Amino acid sequence: MSTFRWFTLRLFWSALLLPPLAFFLLWILHEIFFKDIYFPDVFLVIVAALLLFPLVSFALTSLGRRRFDFLQERGKSLLLTERGDAAAATLPLLRRLFDSGLLAPRDQEKCQQALRRTYFPFYAGHLEHAHAREQLLAALREGVRAEEAYYALKSYVLSQPQLTLGVAGIAEELLDYKPGDQALANFFVRHFLENRSTHYRAEYFYANHLSHDGGLSEAILDLCLERILGRERKDDFAAWCCARAFQSKWGADPGVRRALFHFDEDYRLAQREDDLARAVAACARLLSPEEIARWRTEGRPVPPATLKQQAQKWYVSAREWVWQALTWLRRHRAAALAGAGVLTVLLLYLNWPSRPQEETPAPQPAAAEPQQYFSLQVSSVRERLRANRLVQGLKSSGLEVRLIEPQTPAGWFAIRVGRYPSQEKAQAAGDSLKTAGIIQEFLVRSEERQ
Repeated sequence: MSTFRWFTLRLFWSALLLPPLAFFLLWILHEIFFKDIYFPDVFLVIVAALLLFPLVSFALTSLGRRRFDFLQERGKSLLLTERGDAAAATLPLLRRLFDSGLLAPRDQEKCQQALRRTYFPFYAGHLEHAHAREQLLAALREGVRAEEAYYALKSYVLSQPQLTLGVAGIAEELLDYKPGDQALANFFVRHFLENRSTHYRAEYFYANHLSHDGGLSEAILDLCLERILGRERKDDFAAWCCARAFQSKWGADPGVRRALFHFDEDYRLAQREDDLARAVAACARLLSPEEIARWRTEGRPVPPATLKQQAQKWYVSAREWVWQALTWLRRHRAAALAGAGVLTVLLLYLNWPSRPQEETPAPQPAAAEPQQYFSLQVSSVRERLRANRLVQGLKSSGLEVRLIEPQTPAGWFAIRVGRYPSQEKAQAAGDSLKTAGIIQEFLVRSEERQ
């Protein structure tokens, strides 16, 4: 988005300045220097446009840099005088400058890094604001006073009375920075175990806890192991669950033992050598040779091919058949040309008209029914239960509501309302529903008629 604004702003000013510049340039050339001499005006206008764009870009970038330097120095001086509230007033002006398109994307990144260094104490002291938390996370990623940013964010996370997805996202980044911080991981593990949560956010903390073989591992396995074995999952969290279950009371479970065998086979094939692969290999070495021989003979159950996979298989087969046909034609070029010539002559003989036929006007094709309609996408959620609640709430208002399934397992459920023949009618209907308070925001989406 920043690149688009940067380009459109320069394009707008270049288009605005090009007509007077071209008029002045052509007037100078025709009336003063080259009277009564023809030369291509269009070419000169194109050259002027190509030269004008970088000049406009340089002027706008210089203006943005001066504006940023002024606001940064102003904020720095206010911070030095311990006037944090006044310094906070410069932050919206700086964000507006970044969103204006005056600065190039590369210059914008440099300015934001310098701003994080300057305002770091202010951000660390105002973590109740989402923008301050985002800037400290960016400082943590870039290594700008990373330790201070880490402990400031950790204190914020541990002091929250209620855990939200945003707080969990911050904790994930903190654990990625310091995977061995078990105080932070155990805090979230205990919270998710109390709520018996098994969503993907909880699994991240569960996997981190299992990788360190923490004291809550057995509780995690009691909650998640049966579900994982039933779905035959192959991700890292499932591997950690099977490895820790093998070392505890589930060591004799045939599902756990078989899953560990397949995990070990996969990791050996991929030449994986991390902690998880070593833990799985240590468990797999304790499996009996009879079990390994039986599982290798049985093999893994092959899931039924989906429609997309079958279509891809047919496409590959068709391409192979066409390639074989072209190869045969190249080898027997003379025979193929002779056969094509004979077939052409035969078709001409059979279809040669004996008398001129009267031309009949071709029937006019019937007007095709429009194959496209428009609908309002009012929400996108990840959880099916929440999506169903939103659908029922909209249906209670008398609306035609559809729940669009995600394309991938990690996708989002889309909720769409209505079917409208044109984009304008869909926009008007969305504005009416928004004014009535039935929906909050919406996007107009086009769909193909089935």
